[in-house]
Amino acid sequence: MHDSVRALLTGIMDYAGLFPPAKLSMEDAIQNYARYRKGEYAWMLDRFICPVSRLHELDAHAGLFEEQPPFRFSLLPRKADSGPQFVEMVREDVDTINRFLDSCKGLVEVDVLELKLPDNVTIQADPAAIEALVTSTSDLMGSLDVQTVRPFFEASFTGSWEKNLDAVINGIAIHNEALSDSKVMPAGFKLRCGGVEPEAFPSAEQVAQVVSTARNHKVLMKATAGLHHPFRHDNEQMSVKEHGFFNLIGAVLIAYGKSIALREIKYIIADENRKHFLFYPDAFAWSGKKIVMDQIEEGRRIGFASYGSCSFEEPLEDLKDLGLLP
Repeated sequence: MHDSVRALLTGIMDYAGLFPPAKLSMEDAIQNYARYRKGEYAWMLDRFICPVSRLHELDAHAGLFEEQPPFRFSLLPRKADSGPQFVEMVREDVDTINRFLDSCKGLVEVDVLELKLPDNVTIQADPAAIEALVTSTSDLMGSLDVQTVRPFFEASFTGSWEKNLDAVINGIAIHNEALSDSKVMPAGFKLRCGGVEPEAFPSAEQVAQVVSTARNHKVLMKATAGLHHPFRHDNEQMSVKEHGFFNLIGAVLIAYGKSIALREIKYIIADENRKHFLFYPDAFAWSGKKIVMDQIEEGRRIGFASYGSCSFEEPLEDLKDLGLLP
């Protein structure tokens, strides 16, 4: 296996077995995660994604947490319909998380929260309003009983989506510039790439716009849903184009490493020709645009954190079929 493959894929997948289309029980999902942590490809695995509202279901499986290293969690606070409700729900969910941490006696880590911003806030396209909401909720996270935590904020592709998403990512960037609490890491943006309905799949143009805007504002990204396979392809069952995780991750890394424009980012997102994506021992390239190891590692650190997948095994099989994993 090339070092470039390992650099690009280390800690790339958060396990989201609780969510559709897998939608496993808590027992099956957490047992899978425990097994994957011990497997040959554990280096590709990052956190277990769990709604805060379902943390109590883990009580029955607390014995697993005695295994080292500590189980790592990314938690999803509840969704809200308005800014004030959003802040109050985060306040309550922070208390729930602290009770969970206390019950686990230091055997687990919670270092990421993934939060969905209310649509009635994002459609205002007001960076100052977004910054205020992000700051209010990030301040609440400072009371978590953890060493560090990083929030990722998600926004819907609604209304004038370009204007709205630019305001959201800009608002996050403004918050990050003023951040002073060393416990709460700079906030990131969470991109939803699919779902259980065709409308949940953003276009290549929309995904490229997010990548470009996040790069321009130096906001770290993570992704979720719909990234089951390496390359963009037809999902015949839902009659949509399904995004590939190499398309997305490659677009982010090359956007940072080569400073490419929005048009080229869109080409990478929309490209269905796997022959255009090349791994060398010490480099990754798309259609002649090559980035070396330092750029891959830097792009992962500042550009793309991870993506959530309800299957860990399916992407592995694809990567083996491509000859990228032994």
